[in-house]
Amino acid sequence: MRVWAFLSMVGSLQSFDMIWILTGGGPANSTTTMATFLVTEGTKRQNYGIAAAASVILFIVALVMAVLYQVLVLRRDTRAIGTRAAT
Repeated sequence: MRVWAFLSMVGSLQSFDMIWILTGGGPANSTTTMATFLVTEGTKRQNYGIAAAASVILFIVALVMAVLYQVLVLRRDTRAIGTRAAT
């Protein structure tokens, strides 16, 4: 269950296909996500620098979420396994 929650969080940051197919970013950018912003800036507006900077920010956000998950959730699980093995 915890792995599913983690993958869902990271996947929600990178959601692109459904939003792009249904709305294309939406009216007045109402459904724009980081992934659709990257595609719009990189291909339609040809702002490659902004798209590259936004992709680095997206990577950093996903990395911070992964590290926090590792520290907070998995450390508790490994501690629980260690106490069961000791008994």
